[in-house]
Amino acid sequence: RFGSSRFLHRPRGPSPVRVEPGTAPQACPHPRAMMKAAIGAIVPMVGLEQAAGNSLYLAKLCRGRVCTDPKMPLLDYDRQQDACICRGHPCWDADGQTHTCSTPEYPHLRFLYDPMRKLHCDCSARPFLSSVFISKSLCAGQRCEQDDYPELDWDEEKGECVCRRNPCSHIEGVVHSCPDSRFPILRYREEDPETAGGEPKKICECVARLDHARHMEMDQEL
Repeated sequence: RFGSSRFLHRPRGPSPVRVEPGTAPQACPHPRAMMKAAIGAIVPMVGLEQAAGNSLYLAKLCRGRVCTDPKMPLLDYDRQQDACICRGHPCWDADGQTHTCSTPEYPHLRFLYDPMRKLHCDCSARPFLSSVFISKSLCAGQRCEQDDYPELDWDEEKGECVCRRNPCSHIEGVVHSCPDSRFPILRYREEDPETAGGEPKKICECVARLDHARHMEMDQEL
């Protein structure tokens, strides 16, 4: 099994933290207790932070696109193709090695790129969803360590990397949550406006954990 997670006390701050070349990413702090709710439901909760991975920049760049194939679950942007694509988790095939996370306390496979754009994989207590384009091409060597601002993103206006809250914590003052452990990732995406010149439709949804072994089992069952 690759990489056991470590519990660390970390400095808090909204700015991305530099990662030295060759340094593996550190594990996230201990997760907050999950709340009970109906299976598969997104639960609106005021004042509750939901950790997951979301990019406002990518949601805008790839508006109207969604990835539904569990083997290619990550919506991303390919600079060479100048197009939005669906891709697999980079740690599922890292130089021919498949990384997995089987420890219940740290079940979420996370990736990060150091300043040399070398891939690092580890296991996190916090649900994780990110973009290779942002993590590798735009913000290589940076990570977000503050619980309240966990999402590494690109600020198009400032032209710099930033740490954001989950976008679903800013939709009409309501924070959404994914309490079902089978669908722990709170994903934010956007659809095109219903009318010309209107606001894009903002969508929060719960999706399954990025589990390569489970996807392989599903293929075998079929």
